[in-house]
Amino acid sequence: MQSQIKFGLYSKSEKKILGFYTVADQGSEDEGADIHYEIGVAEENQWLVDYAEHAEYVRLNGKNQKWYNAGYETPILHGNPDDLVVVKVVMTYEPTQVAIPNQQDFAQLKYGETNPNHLAYLKKLEADGNPANFSWWDYKIYLKLFKK
Repeated sequence: MQSQIKFGLYSKSEKKILGFYTVADQGSEDEGADIHYEIGVAEENQWLVDYAEHAEYVRLNGKNQKWYNAGYETPILHGNPDDLVVVKVVMTYEPTQVAIPNQQDFAQLKYGETNPNHLAYLKKLEADGNPANFSWWDYKIYLKLFKK
């Protein structure tokens, strides 16, 4: 097992570590527009840096950051700096064995008993060179139903 130490900003009122997101400067990101970084209370993409002083700098100065200079290192801060505290995040990680059903086995699990006609249709598509591809959303259903 290995570990890594990072630092972030924690909202005392929201009880969450701030996350980052990107915003297109002009136009859309899909059209190749430049982007800048902003941080605030978010469910994903925790904003983490290597030094506590770095996080404290953004806590104190991030509200004054200009969009044209806002990168991951110095994002625009949304929120009240007085509500934020620098936190140390210790991540431990180790390889783990994971197995999920392949597409064919998943189709069998999902439709074998509940909709055999649809399963037959998916098998025909696969035989014709058009296999069904299940999304992560489908696999999340699998996890809720079959993983204990």
